[in-house]
Amino acid sequence: MYIGGICGANKGNSVILNCENNAIVENINNENNENYDKYECIGGICGINDTNSKIEKCTNSQNISGYNKIGGICGVNSNCSSIIECNNLANIVTKDKCVCVYVGGICGVNLNNNSTISDCKNTGSIIGDKYVGGICGANLNSKVIKSENPINSNICIKGTSYVGGICGLSQGSNDNISQISNCLNYISISGISYLGGICGSNESYSNISECKNNGQITITKATGALEETKNQFIGGVCGV
Repeated sequence: MYIGGICGANKGNSVILNCENNAIVENINNENNENYDKYECIGGICGINDTNSKIEKCTNSQNISGYNKIGGICGVNSNCSSIIECNNLANIVTKDKCVCVYVGGICGVNLNNNSTISDCKNTGSIIGDKYVGGICGANLNSKVIKSENPINSNICIKGTSYVGGICGLSQGSNDNISQISNCLNYISISGISYLGGICGSNESYSNISECKNNGQITITKATGALEETKNQFIGGVCGV
């Protein structure tokens, strides 16, 4: 399911340029069901940006909510696609009654074959469960460059685990090294485990360079028998 304020899917060498979403975008289909749609992609501009496609100079100005792969610009940016000079001005939040994963101010997941997010800004609160980031929830085999969360004391980045100012998780491979470079975070971050000012967890074949965090990091108290309480990794730049 691809849901977006401008279009559902932008695929196959396509371009979205100079567009703005001013409408609330949300998925209400699962409101009484604890099982979220694993294939959902939801964003202020489009649900998925895929296969050498580009979103450039676009803005989201309204709140986005859903269950999985949620972003201010797009839910998923994949397969050599790019998001350039885009802004999210609104809150990105997940629905109740489910474990909601991959939530970001610009995109939920940035993945595969050096997909790129560059020169983007987020000025909204980002609230989810696992893999939550100010710019993207997860950066997999891809790049986040020159992007930031500017100073704003009224917003926050909040989750349970893998929560970061820029990305919740960054991971690459021998063939596609992930990169986070020249990024800034000034927004406060809170969660239970794997918390970082830039990245909650920077794992195999992933590099962080020339980044700065000025956001406060707060460990919240776990409720119930949560697996995350066993490994509480916290850092000013990355948890791990």
